[in-house]
Amino acid sequence: MAPPKTQKTPAKKGQKHSEPDQPVVTLEEALSLAQGHHRTGNHLLAERTYRDILRAVPDHFPTTHYLGILLFQAGNLDQAKHYLQSAVAADPTDKGAWNNFGGVLTQSGDYEAAIEAYDKALAVDPDFLDSLNNKSYSLWQLGRLKEAEATARHALKLAPDQMVALNNMGIILSKRVKYEESLDIWQKASDLNPNEAMIWSNWSNSLREMGRLAEAEEKGRKAVELGPKNAEALSNLGNALRDQGKLEEAIALYRRATNEKPDYYQAHVNLAIALTDDGLYEEAAIAGRYAIAFKNDLPEGYGILSKIYAELGQFDQAHRAAQRSVHLNPDHIIPYLDLAEILTRLEQLDDAQAAMQEALKREPDSPRAYLKLAEIFDSMNNYPAAYEAIDTAIKMSPEMPKLWLNKGLIYYGEGQVAKAVEMMDKTLELSPGWPIALQHKAEMQISLNQSAEAEANLRKIIAAHPHLPTPYVPLASLKKFKSEDDPDFQRMLGLLDKLEAYGPHMMTGFYFAMAEAYEQMKKYPEAFDYLKRANDLRRKTIPFVMWKDTDFHKLTKEQYTPAHLAKHLGTGSKSELPVFILGMPRSGTTLTESILSSHPKVFGAGELSDIGQVHKMTVSGEMIDAVEVGEEYIRRLKAKDPTGKAERITDKMPANYMYIGFIKTILPNAKIIHCRRNPIDTALSCYKQNFARGQHWSYDLEELGDAYLRYEDLMQYWREVMPPGSFIEIDYEETVNNLEATARRLIDFVGLEWDDACLEPHKQDRPILTASKGQVTQPVYKTSVDKWKIYEEQLQPLVRKLMPEKALKK
Repeated sequence: MAPPKTQKTPAKKGQKHSEPDQPVVTLEEALSLAQGHHRTGNHLLAERTYRDILRAVPDHFPTTHYLGILLFQAGNLDQAKHYLQSAVAADPTDKGAWNNFGGVLTQSGDYEAAIEAYDKALAVDPDFLDSLNNKSYSLWQLGRLKEAEATARHALKLAPDQMVALNNMGIILSKRVKYEESLDIWQKASDLNPNEAMIWSNWSNSLREMGRLAEAEEKGRKAVELGPKNAEALSNLGNALRDQGKLEEAIALYRRATNEKPDYYQAHVNLAIALTDDGLYEEAAIAGRYAIAFKNDLPEGYGILSKIYAELGQFDQAHRAAQRSVHLNPDHIIPYLDLAEILTRLEQLDDAQAAMQEALKREPDSPRAYLKLAEIFDSMNNYPAAYEAIDTAIKMSPEMPKLWLNKGLIYYGEGQVAKAVEMMDKTLELSPGWPIALQHKAEMQISLNQSAEAEANLRKIIAAHPHLPTPYVPLASLKKFKSEDDPDFQRMLGLLDKLEAYGPHMMTGFYFAMAEAYEQMKKYPEAFDYLKRANDLRRKTIPFVMWKDTDFHKLTKEQYTPAHLAKHLGTGSKSELPVFILGMPRSGTTLTESILSSHPKVFGAGELSDIGQVHKMTVSGEMIDAVEVGEEYIRRLKAKDPTGKAERITDKMPANYMYIGFIKTILPNAKIIHCRRNPIDTALSCYKQNFARGQHWSYDLEELGDAYLRYEDLMQYWREVMPPGSFIEIDYEETVNNLEATARRLIDFVGLEWDDACLEPHKQDRPILTASKGQVTQPVYKTSVDKWKIYEEQLQPLVRKLMPEKALKK
């Protein structure tokens, strides 16, 4: 939008004056001389002459006005404000003086006072075009868009072909989500002045807001062609490209924009966003800090910094930045979504939901708002709401690849892997070769046991982007490293000193991959070194360790006392559909589910969060009847089975061991299978995993040991207080050593007839989403039994805590 326009005022006659021994010069002649210097650009002489006049005639109206204009043009806003304030005090009927005083206030960011000044000018002349244009600009800056539109319409009615009025109207209409009308404005403006870069740039921006990205790019390129040094045009084109996943070119354009105009804060924000999308968090943080350095009250700057700080593990700073963004822009949806995301990562879920309610009160006006809504709902495992939000965004902007990518991630999180792959294919149609989409597709293909296809996609990324460390993380799970001469391993070594630019999240994953590679080479000291690096780094970036402050195991025992169980057990739904497979993570739950789901009458639903969600309903008072709660869980469970014919559906969320008392209350006929494994093997396997969510205790050996002891204590409690036969216990070591005996025991326990398919769980065609996805596609093997001994010395903190009889003597 154009800056406030100054209005010259005709000089008024003053008085004559003279100094001793000097030629007599009238006031009118002195003012004319000063104005002449002003017009020809001799600003120093003009300012000196204006000041000479004011020394002779203080507060002289035309002179205070002109000197104020001169100082305004020189960027000296404080003094300009002083003299223009004197001017309007001297002659409050001069509309030009009020307009120029408003211009100084606008440039100073005092929009409310500026509007008052413009209103003074308009009180003198209601059709004063410059003040109408300037007032609409200030109203827009304050977010008072309805008033801004009305003012801009008045200006445009007076001057339908004036470029400033057209430009203001186009931008305000776009901000008010009146995109089609804004396009008409840009078309008219471009017809009148086809060589003005900012018309095409603003046109591009409106099209981008509408999700018409190809057209936005076309108009943006025209703008840059006309104004190759125009920072705003460069930045707007970058936005259109970024939304299409063309990050490399977008980042280059943002850098050009900030080179042309170093204090252009919006380009710094856009650069920070693009660098964040590219995983370059350290560079993104620098760009974000530049943005708020140039404009300290910029909500978008604090919003992107909140995301960056979260990725860097600086959660206190992330929280403060998100709150600052909300404070600066309380009427817009995006700051609340940013705050909700941070609060979710901080595990402050009640506060996150409150922020979401505030967000939903505001009308989102772009597909990016619905994209953020979908991300928040996905993190909360609220898949129906996530789909609704992402589908709304896609309807608005079907050309935006990130929308299709995120829909694929929602499908993947819910276990619909085939649909997730379809979404990645759609993403890659829109943005061919986009590394993040290729990598997500590869990871999904690994879940589908399509290893060759997955590796091919990862190698496409490596060939096109050799500097990226990301593809080596899943690649390490696909191949076998035999020696350090392996070309892939050599490339991994070469990337180590570049990792820091990608932030701790990427560094953690890469260190886990290095540990896996060294372990495959049987270089165990080196492997454990990287394993410890990975875990130490991940532990530092855990935002909130509520599990250390509150012992939920103790609270569970206090709630499910023998008296409580005697009163409530067996009062819920009588369905025999659910089979719960639980225990510590990495204790054999995935193998157990694979055996059961090999049976034609069993559907393996994977790790479900539904028990925790229906338990919250009882805590909040939404549901208190045990039958109603049980049936709600069954309704959710049935929705997981695409055939609708399964007689048993498994839920293998390991942490459901916390809910055994609750499960047997609301679902007395549910089958519960507790999976056990050697404690040190279990703990080591947890220590080797970079869990997507939760398991905060797994990144420190001492904390890991404490978590295992809490789990073991609660399971012993259930054995003591639950009726006999409430659950069975399966040992991993027994399963791999005697598969058939264990399989028959499992099938008998869940009440089905034997089927030989249960002896070949690796042959079933179903996606595996857990960390075990690489193992369960192979025949059952025994090599993971007592695997902890290869790291016996390094694991002594665990051994002393969990199996002291096996500890090495000091």
